[in-house]
Amino acid sequence: MRHSKQCIIIMGAPGVGKTSTARQLLETIHKAQWVDADDLWRIHPFEVDNHNKTMVESNIKHIYQSFIDNPNLDTMIFTWVIPHQTLLNNIHKWFNQTDNLTVILTCDKTHYRQRLSQDNRNIKRQLENYDTLHKSYQAMGLPSLDTTHLTINDTVEQIHHLWTSNTPLKG
Repeated sequence: MRHSKQCIIIMGAPGVGKTSTARQLLETIHKAQWVDADDLWRIHPFEVDNHNKTMVESNIKHIYQSFIDNPNLDTMIFTWVIPHQTLLNNIHKWFNQTDNLTVILTCDKTHYRQRLSQDNRNIKRQLENYDTLHKSYQAMGLPSLDTTHLTINDTVEQIHHLWTSNTPLKG
């Protein structure tokens, strides 16, 4: 069934370019909203436990429903790391009133290290998680964009191409 609203889900390792891509993508889509799920985890102390996970999931569902109910918006851009298939399945279930395109952003390890350094991120911790995330993302079988040699504009154009082509929408 074709829905009148769309959701573009952009996932990838921390520092791979989700935020920069979503910021630029937002400027190119009329009647759009961008939700970075990381904003919902800005809690101190940062603790991943059942209470906090339930709160974040509830907030995601609430924001999504508010988007669905808003006649002024047609597209939601949703960014998050989404480390495993179970969480992605839940998001697709929660976002069932839209046509969804899910895309994974990646880059090679050398460029990833450079991006982390430029962003003043914890390189050691992120590199330790990179291989695990990369394997998990490969197993998901979703469209993937290697942004190693792409500009942000190139990445946005590629997402537009995936969104408007005959590529099957996932979710």
